[in-house]
Amino acid sequence: VSSAASDVYKRQATTALGFSHSEFLLLLMAAIVEFAVLIMTTSVLADKVGRKKVLMTASVALVVFSLVFPYFLEGQHNMVGMLLFLGLGFVVMGTLYGPVGAVLPELFPTKVRYSGAGITYNLAAVVGAAVAPTITTWLIAAFGLHYAGMYMFVLAVVSVCLLYTSDAADDTPCV
Repeated sequence: VSSAASDVYKRQATTALGFSHSEFLLLLMAAIVEFAVLIMTTSVLADKVGRKKVLMTASVALVVFSLVFPYFLEGQHNMVGMLLFLGLGFVVMGTLYGPVGAVLPELFPTKVRYSGAGITYNLAAVVGAAVAPTITTWLIAAFGLHYAGMYMFVLAVVSVCLLYTSDAADDTPCV
């Protein structure tokens, strides 16, 4: 959902938020570098402390982020707000993505592990990449930015509940 919100703001950053294309592109590129670093860092962290702990921490952080991010985007050319939105948003997203490479294959028996993980990941990417930005764009247009935050909040709470009840992400450190 953070990707969806970022996608929406790539379009709205130069209109409603008052950023130039080059300003926002530079901010987004820096956030994506941060995202890549967090994926690598949290992958290693998940091996040390457990995948479920890292995923649960990031999911709870996403619950909080979903409630506060609309406030970061108030006003024209709010550089501090945009830095907080992109910086914190991509920290949470990078922390979620880090352990997924290990957790997803664990959901499947060894015989179908590669195909199961590959199909699941790609279907989730296609469905999520199609549905989330569409819903987010509609919510913002129809009801305002805070409703996009509520949408993210609901999805984050569902994620926390599913992680809490799941035994898929074994919490045993690997190292």
